[in-house]
Amino acid sequence: MAEAEVIFSGVREFRLAGEAMIVRAREAARVIVTRGSVILADAMKHQYRPYPGGQRTSRTGRVYYQGKPNFPAVPPKPTIRSGATVRSIRPIRVGAIGLDTWFSETGPTVNYERYPELGTKFIKVPFPAVRMGTMEAEPDIRELADVEYAKAVE
Repeated sequence: MAEAEVIFSGVREFRLAGEAMIVRAREAARVIVTRGSVILADAMKHQYRPYPGGQRTSRTGRVYYQGKPNFPAVPPKPTIRSGATVRSIRPIRVGAIGLDTWFSETGPTVNYERYPELGTKFIKVPFPAVRMGTMEAEPDIRELADVEYAKAVE
């Protein structure tokens, strides 16, 4: 009668390598969400048209902005008037839910931005800068995720 014998070696090393890969993947997820939120904020800011005109500086050093009159906003890009909305777009919070899930709250912090974004009875055609910025940033964030996860599994 023939006997077969199977010997397993390296089980401990294999388990430790798997655990190290999981730790690297968790760190990659954190990096992706943190850097992705900055990419997303920049893409949202690029959806706004700059205020036309130029600027001049007085002898005292004060900067005066010269705008062109009657510069209407043309959908789908809103026009910068004071710049407060654009300056308020940033990553608000990045955090973890458990060990494997990360999230980012990114967007404008001024409460009136939702009116041009969604439209009102006075704003017939909405200016979806946040939605368009999200769509514009998606390929860059996917590329970032591919690179970071590839580094994690090496």
